[in-house]
Amino acid sequence: MIRLNAVSKLETAEMEFAKTMTAEKEWQDFFEWTTIDDTIYDFLFKDKMVFNLEWRVVAWIDLKKIATWDIITNLDWSVSIKLPEAEILYVKIDKNDIPDRQLGILAWWWYANMESEIREQAEKEMEQEAIEKWILEAATKNAHEALAELLQEMNIKLSDGNIFENIMDNDSKDNSTWNSYEI
Repeated sequence: MIRLNAVSKLETAEMEFAKTMTAEKEWQDFFEWTTIDDTIYDFLFKDKMVFNLEWRVVAWIDLKKIATWDIITNLDWSVSIKLPEAEILYVKIDKNDIPDRQLGILAWWWYANMESEIREQAEKEMEQEAIEKWILEAATKNAHEALAELLQEMNIKLSDGNIFENIMDNDSKDNSTWNSYEI
């Protein structure tokens, strides 16, 4: 089965990360009552991994969210466009290398999903880190610039060179922005 879908994705920011993470699980809860030598305990039950990860986080503007009423032609022939908020499109592992893993002989069956659990946790951390490092703001700024460049190619001039005119109330929960262009 093949399906072709229409998409309106304007990918406007990409952030790449390289990170080394260490993950470790032990059976401490099950063996608190006993005194097993640490070397024997590690040999039997410890699971420790070192991950070298390379990630890519991509942010975008969904152009399908621009409605007819979000585009206004002003009396001076300028155009105001309300862009939707930037969002995280995806978080992708580009490279996943495990240079070191210490797996106890009885731990393999107990921690079978450890690797995928750590990847999922790291994915959430990378997305949050990208947000904290302003990827959504960069995506919005880049969308403004891409749209301005497109409109200039169509011989629509920018009004006063200021395409980042924000006429929204600061108290508004809607973080969309209005941009003005001159025809």
